[in-house]
Amino acid sequence: MAKRATKPKDAEVIVPIEGATNSVSFEQTKEMLTEIAEQVTQIRVSDSTTLSIANQKMTFVNGHLKEIEAKRKELKQPFLDGGKLVDDTAKELSSVLDPALKHLKSEVGNWQIEVLRQERELQQKALEEARKKEDEAKAVAEQSRVVNYISQVKDWLEKGLASCATIEHGQSMLASMAGLQPKEMMGDYQLEYGSLVEMYQKLFRTKLGELEGKIAKGTTQNHIEVLGGQLNDHIDSLKEQIEVKKQEVSAVESEILSEVASLQEDKASNVAFLWKFDVVSPENVPQMFMSIDEKKIREWMGNNKENLKDGETIYGVKFYKEVSVRTK
Repeated sequence: MAKRATKPKDAEVIVPIEGATNSVSFEQTKEMLTEIAEQVTQIRVSDSTTLSIANQKMTFVNGHLKEIEAKRKELKQPFLDGGKLVDDTAKELSSVLDPALKHLKSEVGNWQIEVLRQERELQQKALEEARKKEDEAKAVAEQSRVVNYISQVKDWLEKGLASCATIEHGQSMLASMAGLQPKEMMGDYQLEYGSLVEMYQKLFRTKLGELEGKIAKGTTQNHIEVLGGQLNDHIDSLKEQIEVKKQEVSAVESEILSEVASLQEDKASNVAFLWKFDVVSPENVPQMFMSIDEKKIREWMGNNKENLKDGETIYGVKFYKEVSVRTK
């Protein structure tokens, strides 16, 4: 760490003192100035004579202050010139690379904006797909419920028909079928469900005919072999369609998540989005965001000082006079 510069205690004084013919040390100069300060601080202005003395001493003290300031500038100027040379050299070298850095920042920033745009687009797409998927999932769930219900009804009717050995049993099954859910609750499968119920009603009536001796035995079994196989194939097909639909819904969700993850990987680690602002409607900006422009107040005061009254408040600003003593 660089050492901090100290005052030149034993170096030659930088300010010539009135009455001194040779250069003196810093401590000697400070001692002389201290003596002058102690002398003039004893002066009290009470009449024209003491006023004249005070003005003379004020000119005397001010002369020393100007000499100190002049010497300060003289001794400091070489350092300022050296510093300016260093600054100018660094600025010239930096000017070679600044455009390159600006270009790279622009490229990275533009790419990040594009990534963000794509990400938002995908998020919107994901939202829309999610809503669509939710609707499809509800539809698939309802279809699955319906198909499962139809399958359960079919199994119940199939077992009931297979175990039907009495007229009472057959009549009981027909009566129970009246309590099944109506086909209007089967959605897209109303036709299939209606055909199933209607088919088993006919099969049970045929079975009752056999039990009552009105129809030849074996007729019901023939109908079951023809119609039952077709029905089983149809229900199996419906279940397969529903399973495919579930997989499609799941695939859409996985695809969207994969695209979003890919965009996340493209994000530059050295890029940050900073909040900035532009004032587009100054008339709507609240007072809490305003600041006082003292430069404009001074400018207005200078232009209107002839008409101002001491202590007067205008536009919420108090204007007043303050004594200022100028030295010659």
